Amino acid sequence: MRRLIVAILLLAVMIFGCFASYNRLDLLTQELAGHVLESDALLQTGDRAGADAILQETYHLWSDHRSMLGALVRHNELDDIENLFLRTMQAMDNHDNNEYFLQSRELYGMLLHIPEMELPSIENIF
Repeated sequence: MRRLIVAILLLAVMIFGCFASYNRLDLLTQELAGHVLESDALLQTGDRAGADAILQETYHLWSDHRSMLGALVRHNELDDIENLFLRTMQAMDNHDNNEYFLQSRELYGMLLHIPEMELPSIENIF
């Protein structure tokens, strides 16, 4: 009986951990995506310096959480987002607004797509 209780407790801890990590992942990607939108809005109003500062801050936030993300998300997805960040920052440095908005919109979409991929749903399991 004691082994059954321990097994049930371990299973409950694992399930709780899965939902807690998903929640943390969702909150982080929402925050990052919000910063990208904020940078877009500043650039549209003509504040290139402010937009660049927020984009750099967003990239540093991404980099700071890279190890946590690496434990929760497939590495090829993280590499794609890393490349999108670099392309977006390069477009900002080049003062190419059209390329910047193209890359930032794709970056925004990829950031919001990460929690969808990790959601415990039938589509993601099978």
